[in-house]
Amino acid sequence: QAVIDRSGGRLALAGGLIVALGVLVAVGDTMLHRTAVTNWITAAARVQQLLARKTAELGSALTRRVAAGEVVAVSTGDVEKIGW
Repeated sequence: QAVIDRSGGRLALAGGLIVALGVLVAVGDTMLHRTAVTNWITAAARVQQLLARKTAELGSALTRRVAAGEVVAVSTGDVEKIGW
């Protein structure tokens, strides 16, 4: 309507509002992504801690059940995939 009325002030206001909303959406999206990554890293770290504690608790009994390489593979590679 501002274009039809040839109102430069209202047109600038509408454009400014659109730009402000775009910036707000971009900031919100950035914060959402940061939160998601933080949650993922926290979960992966907690699973690694849990795995290390359980490995220490089981001790030598673990190597009778599972190969040592499997424990290392889970600890280093598979934990990162949790939460994907």
